[in-house]
Amino acid sequence: VGKYVGDNGLTITPEILYQHTSSGDSALYFPAIGLYAQDKHVSEPGDDHLFVPSLTVTQSFDAVELTSVTSYFRRDFARTSDGTIYNSSIFANYLLPPSLLAPPPPGAIVQPVPTQAQLTQVANIIGFSPSPVFYDTNTNQISQELRLASKHPVQIGVPMNWQVGVYFTNQRQGHVDYETIPGLQANFQQIFGYSIYDSYIGSVAIPGVSYANDLLYFAQTHYTERQIAPFGELGFELTPDLKATVGLRYVSAKATDYFVPAGYFTVGLPDPYSESATYSATTPKFALDYAISPNSNLYASVAKGFRLGGPTGPDPAYQPNGAPPAAPGTCDTDYQNLGIPGAPLKYDSDSLWSYELGTKGRYFDNRLSVNAAAYMINWQNIQQTIVLPICGFTFTTNAGNADIFGSELEVRALITHDWTVSLNAGNNHSYITKSLVPGIVAKGEELLSVPNFSATLSSDYSYALSDEKSLFLRFDFPWVGRSHAFYAATTVPYHYNPAYGVLNMSVGLLQKHFQGGRKKFSLSLYAENVTDSRKNIQYPAVFQVQQAYILRPLTVSASLLQ
Repeated sequence: VGKYVGDNGLTITPEILYQHTSSGDSALYFPAIGLYAQDKHVSEPGDDHLFVPSLTVTQSFDAVELTSVTSYFRRDFARTSDGTIYNSSIFANYLLPPSLLAPPPPGAIVQPVPTQAQLTQVANIIGFSPSPVFYDTNTNQISQELRLASKHPVQIGVPMNWQVGVYFTNQRQGHVDYETIPGLQANFQQIFGYSIYDSYIGSVAIPGVSYANDLLYFAQTHYTERQIAPFGELGFELTPDLKATVGLRYVSAKATDYFVPAGYFTVGLPDPYSESATYSATTPKFALDYAISPNSNLYASVAKGFRLGGPTGPDPAYQPNGAPPAAPGTCDTDYQNLGIPGAPLKYDSDSLWSYELGTKGRYFDNRLSVNAAAYMINWQNIQQTIVLPICGFTFTTNAGNADIFGSELEVRALITHDWTVSLNAGNNHSYITKSLVPGIVAKGEELLSVPNFSATLSSDYSYALSDEKSLFLRFDFPWVGRSHAFYAATTVPYHYNPAYGVLNMSVGLLQKHFQGGRKKFSLSLYAENVTDSRKNIQYPAVFQVQQAYILRPLTVSASLLQ
């Protein structure tokens, strides 16, 4: 936004980021009925507002520099999803009939046994009733960092630079999940001749259940997280060519989740549910950097990473005997398939040690730059989100331990004064070495959503029209390798995300000096997916109905920057 620089060493830099994204529908389609085709009863629009202001204040003194970074994050994301499959269909075909055919629950009014004609009406009328699902998530976070750093090396036998600081954040998140089957009460009354409240899934049989406004599921979640993290880092110049860095960070955090449910699908959920957890960790860092020449170096680093644990779910409890209600629990089949007694209510923190060895260099008068690295990661207590494909619920659990081996390569070549070619590539081999939940993930399986290989080839060409103006042409081809999408125990048709690549191009005009030399001016035309590839890149499944995400089709846009 702007920058203030004072004569007394004070610098103030405010920034504001605002983004509004609106979509009329989702990009999911059903491969079984044709490209881009959907068999949905409810459109799926979304509206996303993001607001991030920040203020950075730096005060320079004779020997040190004090920096304060204050930031606020707010995001409001509201969207609609079609719940017809996992609400109306499941309710009408799998949950309601067994409940009505079962013996009367204690205290319930004895109702006539439903006829086959009535059950057919339930499947055809209620089972195909459009079910809108409304999600509304708002996140607010305040963060503050104070950092004090040396401006000049301190002599302790060898030159040393240092910095110390503390980071604080306070996050609050609210989430509302509101799911209905419009016409549910009226259709039930018409089919059976009595109110759904007087049925075997009514309020007498299931105390507290509500179908107000044709409600099937409601959940309101309030999540809070606070953490404070002091840190420090020392840099040593052991020799003119060899430098060492030692860092240490300590984090202490507390997370709390409060959950209030309502509706028939909440049967088996704790009401209300509240879970709190406190976590702490110490994460060191060590690094060496050796200058082979003025233009190339070797480096090695060892660092520990840490992620907070927290509450998860909650998901419906396992009800193997089907009572109450008389029907099995919503997620029972998923739990049986995975061999688990139900979903957990919280997950623990995870941690890792990473080891990296690499080189960076510029060659042939800086016409060629090559950066290469190899790394190994030992990951403990992995946090993994598990999708229950039949009931549609998800939970996070600690899946086990894993080892990751990989490498990265970055090459950038100046072919001519105006033409640059770049290649970024990486490979990754990641697999489970120990499973904490054998029914969900097996030893030796690959980690989810981690491509085995990835690469991006790009080219930039500039043609000078004058000293001040030039045309530019750019293309890039990012390619993403196959990745594991579901563990083998999950019953879905596709367990892998396919490999895919997409070609993008842009052409434009650059004016170096604009408005008296104060600004640059750029006008460009950008084309994404130039070949209009129709490659499927993901295969999510809801209630075992196969869906797919496809590459965004050929899209052309224009931009004007100054």
